[in-house]
Amino acid sequence: MPTTHASVSKTSTTTTTTKSSDSDNPFGFSFPSDSNSPDGNDDSDKGSGGSDSDSGGGPTLDAATGSYPGDWKGGGRTMTLSPDGTGTMKLDDSEYAIAWANEGAGITVTIKSITVKKDGAEKVGKVWHGALQKDPDSSKTVLHLADKASDLKEMFSGMFWCNNDSDNSFLCGGGE
Repeated sequence: MPTTHASVSKTSTTTTTTKSSDSDNPFGFSFPSDSNSPDGNDDSDKGSGGSDSDSGGGPTLDAATGSYPGDWKGGGRTMTLSPDGTGTMKLDDSEYAIAWANEGAGITVTIKSITVKKDGAEKVGKVWHGALQKDPDSSKTVLHLADKASDLKEMFSGMFWCNNDSDNSFLCGGGE
């Protein structure tokens, strides 16, 4: 029997909850709003969301279950998420102290301070939205971080991080 999931569709001033099939919401969860970003910009998805045709096309990934705390790596970058909601990240030769928190079915990761700053470093307050997802080739769990929660629908957006169980996932290679 096919399962159904609630999904959230946004308009300019209201939020409507509707039932959709698995094919309309490949992750099985609704995405949190981006409207509370620290820089005050509303980066939320302006469309109705849902199906592949609405999200600009491209492959999507299935949701995965697992634990966020631990060591993550991918494409020359590393990140440690501690159980207490703190962590560290090395990205593009810069190093950051980060905080992470549960948000809906995923997490947010926020830069709290910069410990080593190189050219092109991110700024304090930068927020990524994240979710555990399955590598489509191996079904291993990877952590997908993206600028907007709505970008987590797209396989070719954001950064993918692997833990020891998913070290050989092609998603965690050098590209973003």
